[in-house]
Amino acid sequence: MISVTPPICQDTFVEVIWKKPVGAGKFSITPILFDHSVLFSSFDLETKETFYMRNKTTGELLWDWSHPKHTWTIEESAINYKDKYFFFCDLEGPITVLDAASGIEVWKDDLKGGSSSSRAVINNDFVYYAHNDNSPFERTESHLVRSKIEEWQWDTLYSIYKTESPFPSIHPPAIWKNKQEQEILIFQDRGLSFDEPTHLFAYNADKEEIVWKYDSIVYKSSVNKPVIKGDLLYYIGLDQIFCFHIPTGSQRWVLDINNNETGEAFFTTTLHFVEDKIIFEAYIARYAVNAETGAIIWRRGGLEDLFSCDGRTAFHDGVLYLACVGGIYALDGDTGETLWIEDKLGEGFLNGITVDPETGYLYTANSEYAWCLKVKE
Repeated sequence: MISVTPPICQDTFVEVIWKKPVGAGKFSITPILFDHSVLFSSFDLETKETFYMRNKTTGELLWDWSHPKHTWTIEESAINYKDKYFFFCDLEGPITVLDAASGIEVWKDDLKGGSSSSRAVINNDFVYYAHNDNSPFERTESHLVRSKIEEWQWDTLYSIYKTESPFPSIHPPAIWKNKQEQEILIFQDRGLSFDEPTHLFAYNADKEEIVWKYDSIVYKSSVNKPVIKGDLLYYIGLDQIFCFHIPTGSQRWVLDINNNETGEAFFTTTLHFVEDKIIFEAYIARYAVNAETGAIIWRRGGLEDLFSCDGRTAFHDGVLYLACVGGIYALDGDTGETLWIEDKLGEGFLNGITVDPETGYLYTANSEYAWCLKVKE
């Protein structure tokens, strides 16, 4: 178990508000909050994935929706739009839009060749996505596209072809506005070649031109979009975090992480901005770094401690919450020290945790139940 300052001594650290069976199969996504509801999902490995919308206070089932299971679901496969629609993005094909209140299908687009990732990006009243002409290792072209929500017509913004990249694979963008209020879309060409680096582009959508391009990022970068805070952009590579100054495209700093600590989880890690710190997980380690300089403030966990937390973390009132193999962990955001470990709920909390900023309630799931938990005073 992780070596820490001894946690507070008490039998349990959380109160169970409700728990509900997750259904057949394995829990998949980190719960997503919507208005007065919360979205969970489960899948079996061969047939389908099912999403469950529950009342976040009582756990009552409001609706469920299933789709064929093509491949492993990646975190954030569902995206909420103004508490009105949910976008479900499949790694190998369709994007489906459901009415968030009823679960009724509003629109579906069967994409030829599928998407380059199971993520879309919503900004204002537009959804951004990627269209490709074939499966990853047979791909010859990839296109960054967008549609005005409720019009459902894709417009191509930028294209990459095999002559420019061995296996072109555009991923949806982070979006930043310059002083002229022009939208700058920052996206990666994350191909599947182990010999070619990932390329990072900054594209002015108003002028329809590349502002800058960065070519020396190693392969297997994060499938998440880059993260923007002010004029700085944070981008996750195979075992590195990069910081760029967006107006100039200059690299501010790069932080190398021990590859043995990153694992697959670094592909989907969450960056939490807490005052002047970035807090993130790297599979078996947790870090806090200075957002301006990249200097490590604290590090907890690692090969010597080995506790596995694959999913997304949550941050609330100075505490970082993790859902791990052995239970729920609470870490002090300033020091990284473990405050307590809740191990009385069972095991297998592998797929992330969400906190309601208003109530402080925690939402997570293991292989048996979806949980709503309240941290005890």
